[in-house]
Amino acid sequence: MRKPGLTTATAIASRDETEAQQVKGRWGRWAAVSFASVAVAAGCSFPPSPVRAVAVTDKAGAISGIPGTLAAGQYTFSLSNATGGLQLVRLTPGYTQAQLLSDVGAVFGPPSPGAKAAAERLYAKAHFVGGANGATRFSAYLIPGSYVAVDPNGPGGRPEAFRVTPRGVRQNFPAADVAFGGSMLMSGGHESFAWQVIGNLKASGGTLRFTTLNGDEPHFLVLAKLKAGHTAQQCFSFEGNGANPNCDEVLSTGVLSTNETMTMPYTLKGPGTYAIACFVTNPETGQPHAALGMVRVLPPVR
Repeated sequence: MRKPGLTTATAIASRDETEAQQVKGRWGRWAAVSFASVAVAAGCSFPPSPVRAVAVTDKAGAISGIPGTLAAGQYTFSLSNATGGLQLVRLTPGYTQAQLLSDVGAVFGPPSPGAKAAAERLYAKAHFVGGANGATRFSAYLIPGSYVAVDPNGPGGRPEAFRVTPRGVRQNFPAADVAFGGSMLMSGGHESFAWQVIGNLKASGGTLRFTTLNGDEPHFLVLAKLKAGHTAQQCFSFEGNGANPNCDEVLSTGVLSTNETMTMPYTLKGPGTYAIACFVTNPETGQPHAALGMVRVLPPVR
């Protein structure tokens, strides 16, 4: 999904960046244990295994190339359109493709009076299972159900519907050298959000793993390289047109609902400082998760 602009550049800057990097409270402890059980520990990785490949064609937002029926299991989706993207969504029974597209437009489009209700319905009825933007590839695990594949960057093109059947073989995800987990924290009845990270980015590039750990709101990950003398707050609160003067975006994943995991390759833009953020909208506040703690500066890459 496209990341919406922040309503104010001070929405992030008003938060202590070090506090945003900490995981606190009962929810945080639960998420940390869950993350450790599925993520890649430093110096360790899950073994790679063969995966089934799907080459996706995206022309002006019209998705094609995904078979009408797939067996449950892990797939690697390859994208060739540098300006397009792919988001996979599993629909709950009774929730239609038309309702999905309408709710996505209300939540990720310009502010509207029905955005809160649309976000609550979208997060409850649509299960986001991964995706990516640009010419890249990603791996996701599909369980049985009805799915829609859509280009989140397209001009309202043609989504593609497909079904996943129960007959499949469980497989491991590709090996990864760094894992990112998005978590929700509760304090005094208020929600905030944080990133957890295991491992480090490699200057030579590699594979990252992304998981949404808990809560009822999905997440996506934007990775950017900060320009010299600029902060993560400046990077992720930029609202102007054209190139961001504060950072260079490296990649943007698709959206993931709770307990979903995806992997994708990354290629860095040389040594330096990198940061991550999530811009999914919180229905209660109308603010992006980045303004509620979901910004983190990573260790320098040398």
